[in-house]
Amino acid sequence: MSEEKLNSNKLDFETKRQSLNNQEDNRESYKPISEDSAFEHVTGETVKNSNMVREKSNEHLQDGADEKMLGSDDKETLALKSIEVKFIPSDQNQNGDAKIEIENGGEKTFTGMTKEELMKYANDPFWIKLRWFLFVLFWLAWIGMLVGAIAIIVLAPKCAAPTPLVWYKKGPLAKIESTNVDDSIIEKMKEFEIQGVIYELPSDATYKVESGQMHDDIKEMVKKFKAKDIHVVIDLTPNVVTEDDQLFKDALKGSRESFDAFVTNDKQLNWIQVDGTKSAWKKFNNTYFLNQFGDYYDIRLNKPIVQNRLTNVIKKLTEIGVKGFRFVNAKYIVTESEFIDEIPNSKAHGLNKEDFGFYMHSQREFSQELKDIILYYNSFVLNVTNDEGFLAIRDDISNHIESFVDNKRINAFELPRFGFITKFFHDAKTKNVAKSLFDVFENLSGNVDLSLVWTQIQYTKNTYNNFEESAYKLFISFLRGVQIAPFDDLVYIDDDNGETYNKLKTERASRATVFEHGNFNFYLSNNTDAFAYSRVKPGNPGIFVVVNPTNEKIRANFSSNFGGSDLSMLIGSKNFGNNLIKSKINPDNIELPQQSTAIFTFVPE
Repeated sequence: MSEEKLNSNKLDFETKRQSLNNQEDNRESYKPISEDSAFEHVTGETVKNSNMVREKSNEHLQDGADEKMLGSDDKETLALKSIEVKFIPSDQNQNGDAKIEIENGGEKTFTGMTKEELMKYANDPFWIKLRWFLFVLFWLAWIGMLVGAIAIIVLAPKCAAPTPLVWYKKGPLAKIESTNVDDSIIEKMKEFEIQGVIYELPSDATYKVESGQMHDDIKEMVKKFKAKDIHVVIDLTPNVVTEDDQLFKDALKGSRESFDAFVTNDKQLNWIQVDGTKSAWKKFNNTYFLNQFGDYYDIRLNKPIVQNRLTNVIKKLTEIGVKGFRFVNAKYIVTESEFIDEIPNSKAHGLNKEDFGFYMHSQREFSQELKDIILYYNSFVLNVTNDEGFLAIRDDISNHIESFVDNKRINAFELPRFGFITKFFHDAKTKNVAKSLFDVFENLSGNVDLSLVWTQIQYTKNTYNNFEESAYKLFISFLRGVQIAPFDDLVYIDDDNGETYNKLKTERASRATVFEHGNFNFYLSNNTDAFAYSRVKPGNPGIFVVVNPTNEKIRANFSSNFGGSDLSMLIGSKNFGNNLIKSKINPDNIELPQQSTAIFTFVPE
């Protein structure tokens, strides 16, 4: 559109506006001007306003320029920058648009260093040395950290490896009836990894073994077993002597020291010999001597004259190579000096007053000083065997465990015997073996730390005559204890030609860490018809042993108290036949044949 036509249109529009507003006062006027004039007017006004703003700004800044705002230095001044704004008209735009440029007063913007400038610094000796210094410092620091990490790994205190079980805990221990054992039997014992043999001295031989034929026989026996790396343990009966013993003769002759070594009383009491019907008191010279066992007379093991004799016997036997000892009938060691008649036992049904079981025997069973007596002789044994031997008692202490533990629930001596482990499988009158086992273990755990104690598991074939043999032996195989039995009873050879026994031996060897050092926990199935225990050592698969002592096939559920994962079967007893569980199963649904035991492995949670 031409400039003239544009101006004409503007005039027409103005004329119409004026005609419409003839009745009103003139409120505004419009004078047509050319674009150039309009542009000059706008530009001039803008520049003027800009100059006014600049002058005011300068006046404002200059008004405070004489003030000292940055400190006490009179030479400090505030640098002022003038920013110039330019409006540049465009010939191509007919709508009055303008291009605006803002200048920074001639200052240059930093855009980085040029290649030439960089090379100048790169070749500067100072920067070369600095770069090399930082390079060397970095690698020295890196190497130092590497060496430090290696030193921490190498020099840091290592966790002590679990102490291997001593020989008498590792077991098994085989009982022998004679000092004369055939070489072929000894060779077979070696093959079955028997750790030691136990020979019981005749009751009247304990204080006669220091010399003579018995001494020579034991010496020869020790020599033969030692050649096969099998240790010898001797069972002693230390609390009785016969009438022909010199100590008894001296007591009757009036020796005060010898007389005080015997258990005596001024009058006869109603005590009955152990497991007999005769009186347990015999009169000599108006004094009654206690003889609980046949023709043997009880002596006090806490008297110095007896201590000297017994320690001399132990020393002589260790000198020829004996490594361990067990006291027979130790629970009947008497230390008290005043006695009264025994009280009838209210549970003694079908017995009369001439029977041993008719009475309660609180004065002569598990004396209060028994613990101290055992500790005294145990200390002596450890001393003369350089801590390689042990002393234990053969009696079942299940119902008297509180008398033999310290304040940390640790047993005072090695290898206590808990007879209930085998009792319930022998007694056909036990109505619920699983529940009975659980109750006794629970009661026992309140008195002794079951994860620390190592027990004697002593048995013969008659022990489990009411239970399937392989199931019994698998059940006790991972208990914290050493098996003690006649050699023929230790070795389980069934219809599979020893396959089960060999597999069990292999599994125990491969899981020695768990067997020797694993924690012990026990469980009762939800319907109380099955019993189980677990052995767990952190970092190793756990062992879970389940026994069904009933005469019926059952499905055991341990979901309420066993926190392990799914079970994988390792070994099953004879009654499983060829129906071993091959897939993983949940602990809430374990199918068990009658009188059976299964050994599983699992991943502890």
